[in-house]
Amino acid sequence: MVGALCRFRVRDPFPPGVGEFLVPQADAETLSDLGYRIEVFLADGEVGEVGEAAALALAAAGWLGESLGGPVAGPTGLA
Repeated sequence: MVGALCRFRVRDPFPPGVGEFLVPQADAETLSDLGYRIEVFLADGEVGEVGEAAALALAAAGWLGESLGGPVAGPTGLA
């Protein structure tokens, strides 16, 4: 997966929805860092933070799916 994400970032270094949370170089820590950020948003427990967590989770899932050549999840989480 990490290899697919790295190759995808050559085409689109900062994908929509996740780009602002990424460092310039993708590596094995990239997905765990996104997961951590989602967890932090959820732990804060504020309505806006939960919405940000959901948006980031959907964007990360869509980015991963697109990187692996699969369907891209829309805002509803469905491809």
